[in-house]
Amino acid sequence: MDSQPKGISDLMEVPPGSKAEARLVREIRKLWEDWDEVRERSVPVVGWEEEEASLICEGGKLEVKSAPMSPSFEGKIAESEIRRIKLSQREIEWLRPSGLDGEIVVIGLEEGLARLPVYNCPPLGTFPCPPFPQPILFTQEKELDKLIGRCEVVVRTRLNPNATAKLVEAVRNGKSDESIYVVTHHDRWLGESDKWMEAHLSKLDAGQYRIHALSVPSRGALHPFPRSWGMEFLMRNSTVNDIKLCVDLSPELGGSYGSPGLMWIGSNSVDPYGDCFPLFRRGVPSVGPSLESLRDLIRKDVKLSFEEVKGKLRETASLLPVELKARLLNLYDVADRESTVRLFNRLHGAMQATGERAVVIPFHKVVAVNRARILRKSIYLDSGHQVNWDPNLDLRRWNVYARELVKAWTEEYLEFLEAGLKEIL
Repeated sequence: MDSQPKGISDLMEVPPGSKAEARLVREIRKLWEDWDEVRERSVPVVGWEEEEASLICEGGKLEVKSAPMSPSFEGKIAESEIRRIKLSQREIEWLRPSGLDGEIVVIGLEEGLARLPVYNCPPLGTFPCPPFPQPILFTQEKELDKLIGRCEVVVRTRLNPNATAKLVEAVRNGKSDESIYVVTHHDRWLGESDKWMEAHLSKLDAGQYRIHALSVPSRGALHPFPRSWGMEFLMRNSTVNDIKLCVDLSPELGGSYGSPGLMWIGSNSVDPYGDCFPLFRRGVPSVGPSLESLRDLIRKDVKLSFEEVKGKLRETASLLPVELKARLLNLYDVADRESTVRLFNRLHGAMQATGERAVVIPFHKVVAVNRARILRKSIYLDSGHQVNWDPNLDLRRWNVYARELVKAWTEEYLEFLEAGLKEIL
């Protein structure tokens, strides 16, 4: 591939189920023509497309993109009817504009113009969010200075509640039936630079394991979590026993990460918004490698370090009720170390405090209760639950509520551990 296919640079950040996505999928399939197998799967989504977006004020014309699920709008508004927000792309995940009284939100991004989802419900929610009543527009941070005087806004969008997105899967056979999954979104396979995809593909030569390269659609702006809707959909009725490793190629990770037990890949943390998270919470070891380490990673015999997991277990035990600490000791006696690491992975979940980044930790529900007490903030969980912090509630009464939460979730974890240990003993 000498250069990007013509027009692909205009297809970045494509909404799932759109015509632009269909064009992008056709180009991605061409990249895998020499693989052993290439197949597509249909994924039901709420389709949305922007046809036009413009914002012209007395201070000048701004280059803008509307956020996914923005409604159509046309009219002249005063400067006071615009809420301006300066953010980095990293901060979007906890942005929840509230108290909008007919205002139009204009977000100035530090890194430059992009189209990103903005959600109208709590973080990590697994149920659909209601769309915003007014458009949300993105621009570059420097463009915000043009928001002076009266402004003319034109946003034309199209909604298709019964759209279909595509997941593309290419397979390159290896020496065994065990697999490594390499995954990222459609727009990232062909993004960043002319050589980005070529550099990755040249390293995906099969060794011991079968390689599954997956190009997946995003979930859009009605479903905040899990972000990788394509992988979540793929795994719903699938087993993960033969998946040795999931490799997340998301370029914005800013460095390598690895799940517990993968000491050779880097820091032990998992990106809850990454494409591998749906597999990780089913127990699959997951990594976000640097480009330079990708070939060595895929050709390496995937082995897990139980000693490192034991260290994590000791760290975790100090935060848990006595009943859970005692049950965790049973994991030390399991002979099948790989199954033990996978069970430990399944005990992880994501939690996010108001205004902070989401983190992935073991026994996150129980830990979140103590975290809410320390931070004096509500904590949101990827299970759809949350630990509520009410500043108007006296601490004694809040502690009663917190104690009941811990009791309920401790019982839940004990039942899970009992069933999991029966599977591997």
